[in-house]
Amino acid sequence: MYTEEHLKKTIAAVKKAEKRPTQPLMAKTGLSRTTVQRFLRQDTIRQTNLDKLFEACLEIISEHKKQHKKLTHKYHDVMQHQKQLFS
Repeated sequence: MYTEEHLKKTIAAVKKAEKRPTQPLMAKTGLSRTTVQRFLRQDTIRQTNLDKLFEACLEIISEHKKQHKKLTHKYHDVMQHQKQLFS
């Protein structure tokens, strides 16, 4: 089970990954804007909704990391190719 500290860190990370995290969280969970905003403010919400939102945040963070890794790999490939062309 996750702790309050896990929750704080996860919310901070999802806010860093998404400029406006409310909409993606609503889309992933089917929850209302109000519930999602309460979650992001760390107000009290139902445990089932908290669980859904926590999992959705982890998915968003994971997707963001995969995209970042993909772009980093692509950058290195392009730069290596460019280096070979001009060597």
